[in-house]
Amino acid sequence: MSGGSMNYFAFTFDKPLAIISKEIKWGKNKWTPETLLEFQNAVNYLKIAQIYSRRVEWLLSGDDGENSFIKRLKEELEENRKNPEWEEIDRKSYEKRLTDASDCCDFEEIKQ
Repeated sequence: MSGGSMNYFAFTFDKPLAIISKEIKWGKNKWTPETLLEFQNAVNYLKIAQIYSRRVEWLLSGDDGENSFIKRLKEELEENRKNPEWEEIDRKSYEKRLTDASDCCDFEEIKQ
C-alpha cells in the first residue's frame, strides 16, 4: 500500500461516505429534495477531500512526483465529476415518490 505519511487519512472518509450514500439511496421518502441535495453535496465534497488527501499523501510519501501528483489529481477529480455516486434528485420524481409512498409511516409529515 502506498502513502503512510498522513497515516492513510483518506480512508477516514469511507465510513461517512457510506452512511450518507445509504441515506441518499434508502431515505428518499424520509427526506425532502433539498435535504437530499445537501446530502449529495456532502458526498461530493467528502469525495473531493478524500481525493486530495490521498494524492497529497502519496506525494509526501514519495510515491508520486509533482508531475504525477498534478496529473492523477486532475484525473481523479474529473472522474468524480463525471460519475457521481448517486442519481440526481429532482422535484418531479420526488413528488411522484410521495404519491407512490402512501404506505410510508411518515408520508403525511413529509408531504406537508
